[in-house]
Amino acid sequence: MEVLGDPGDPGSDSLLAVERQTIDSLTAEWAVQMTYAYPWRGGVLFSTARVGVEHEFRNDSREIWVGFGNGAEGRFAVDTGDPDRTYVNLGLGLSAQFTHGRSAFLFVETVEGKRGVREQRIDAGVRMEF
Repeated sequence: MEVLGDPGDPGSDSLLAVERQTIDSLTAEWAVQMTYAYPWRGGVLFSTARVGVEHEFRNDSREIWVGFGNGAEGRFAVDTGDPDRTYVNLGLGLSAQFTHGRSAFLFVETVEGKRGVREQRIDAGVRMEF
């Protein structure tokens, strides 16, 4: 078991030791993405909308074996519960291609349908030619 924390610190008797674990996961996503281009004098602006349904095929519930870091006897198992199998990814984005090889993008995505989980992602960037 691997102890989480420094055994020499005050309160180290209550540190949790977690056994090594392996997680197998296989997901696939079916998605539809629509992009529309708006030409303007300084370049082209693209708006994007995306809807995807993602499914988890392999990640099953499992037991995580833990004990306390003070060497006390006894371990116990914590059940992770069944993961959500199917959920929806929703995204909106803007990107722009400017003159002289410059571009910028912003994409915001949220995941809906996972119990007890709130997940959002923001991707942003700027590209320039040298």
